[in-house]
Amino acid sequence: MELARTLAGRVDDALDRMEAATAEALDALGAFDEAVEYRSDGHGACAEWLCARRAMSWATASELVRLARALRRLPEIAGAYRRGELCWDQLRPLCQVALAETDRAWAERAPRMSPAELWREVERQRQVRAERAADDRKARRLWMRWDPERRFLQVAGDLPGEQGVAFQAAVRRRAKEIPRDPEAFSPAEARQADAVVELVSASGGRPAPATVVVHADAKLLADAPPDGTRRLAETAEGLRLAAEAVRRLACDAQVELHLEREGHVVGIGRAGRAVPGWLLRAIEHRDA
Repeated sequence: MELARTLAGRVDDALDRMEAATAEALDALGAFDEAVEYRSDGHGACAEWLCARRAMSWATASELVRLARALRRLPEIAGAYRRGELCWDQLRPLCQVALAETDRAWAERAPRMSPAELWREVERQRQVRAERAADDRKARRLWMRWDPERRFLQVAGDLPGEQGVAFQAAVRRRAKEIPRDPEAFSPAEARQADAVVELVSASGGRPAPATVVVHADAKLLADAPPDGTRRLAETAEGLRLAAEAVRRLACDAQVELHLEREGHVVGIGRAGRAVPGWLLRAIEHRDA
């Protein structure tokens, strides 16, 4: 009996220390996430950074980040967990049901509830949220506008839960596959921007360039002007593009020749692809 009590005491002490260490880790992780410090390593999400740093699965890292974020807005529950009044299995469902205005009430009530009771409360609230989701879908929207200088297209909108989750997952998944651009002002956000463009222009599961009509002098694609000035071309919508941007578009685009004389089109050639698909795949295989 004495041995059993000794071993049980060691288990209790170790689990108490583990819970305390987890509470400290969640607090630090929440502050790290709030300060978006993960971007300094080129990551687009805190869970992605955690996976890379600690060799965690995406599911584990995502759950830790979810709890860390929840505890930032639930200080009473965070304190109860830190004091050992709540265990990990109570904390997980609790952070799904508690709100900032119910933080104190749940911190007092939850320690007397089993994890199963708390998960049932989660399910009940999910049913309520499902009823709200129908209304949320009616409010979905996306708008786009150019800045006054027509240099940047600004995009914003509201997506209901199921669309938001799918959109976020697709962008993050594709962003991880895009090489980091060290010259970008915000490399992580630049990767996500590139991912969105590729995803919305995807065709047959493979990123494909969108059709962009550009009116440019053929010399623009051949070389830079000897005097170093920046030549400009223009899209069909009137957006002005620098020569470097036009050359990037022409690397993998459909080219349709329009012959002009004194500003009038006198002939239109057949559209052709600058880089055929079979050749592009062969190059990618060679360089893989």
